[in-house]
Amino acid sequence: MAGEVIGINTAIFSETGGSVGIGFAIPINMAKDLLPQLRKGKVFRGWLGVVIQKITLELKAKLDLIDEKGALVSDVFAGGPADQAGIQRGDVIISFNDKMINASSDLPYAVASTPVAKVVLIEAIRKGLKMTFQVETGELEEEAEILAAGESSSNLGMVLQ
Repeated sequence: MAGEVIGINTAIFSETGGSVGIGFAIPINMAKDLLPQLRKGKVFRGWLGVVIQKITLELKAKLDLIDEKGALVSDVFAGGPADQAGIQRGDVIISFNDKMINASSDLPYAVASTPVAKVVLIEAIRKGLKMTFQVETGELEEEAEILAAGESSSNLGMVLQ
């Protein structure tokens, strides 16, 4: 209402070309963080090399966790930063670079907003024990670069995510 930018539209849902009131935007604080990189022509995102999932009540009980905070590592990319640091499938990441990971959705933003090649500390729980890992973030490749490298392809001529 004060005429200040609060976000930048990235997509507007429309079946007919007119607006139905559903849109997606990047929060302005996130866009401000990216401005120096945008001025150079490319955005560089940090990459950890893990697949994560939310900790449910069932997983909390199975993993003998105190609460549902953190991000459960369901897979680790071979040769990626997490793999090189010793993070394993089944670890629960609870802290990344001194930022608490309260929900699994906190981790991707924390990692992506970390500069490439920065060494960070990750706290995780493995089989009830708290462990600390020193990880050097990698660079998240663009989807087009991944496709060009032939890592993801389909016989049907499409890519699904």
